[in-house]
Amino acid sequence: DINNAEIYINKVKNQKNPKVVEIQNYISSQKANDDLNKAIKKYESKDYKSAETILTSLITKKLGGYMPYYYRAMAYDALGNYKAAVADYEKVKSLDSSIPLVYYSLGVDYDSLKDFTRAIQNYKKFLELSKENNEYTKYAKQRIQQSK
Repeated sequence: DINNAEIYINKVKNQKNPKVVEIQNYISSQKANDDLNKAIKKYESKDYKSAETILTSLITKKLGGYMPYYYRAMAYDALGNYKAAVADYEKVKSLDSSIPLVYYSLGVDYDSLKDFTRAIQNYKKFLELSKENNEYTKYAKQRIQQSK
């Protein structure tokens, strides 16, 4: 029970004790994971604004690594806020540059923003990283071909 654990650990007098710090970090991590899962469920149920709110809170607290940025970018995409989505996808890239779908999503968003040069750059990077042959790779190849 994370909530009760947090209440009890906060009552410990020596908050600088390494074990106390370790437990506090674990509690923060678990709460962030719970919030991320709530946000994903909100996103999946098409409640994009609620998902955005939860994800922004995680980002403000610097919790969850790149995942809150990734899901918030997807929420922004669903809301048609492509500039904000691009900013979050770019942040994901700065934290982990090995995620192919981020480059694909950037390509689509840059297309939507009529920045075709950046769109093509991201589609190419997506194809370079992607090992699959699916609808995304077909679309990326089509967009690159159309740009020639």
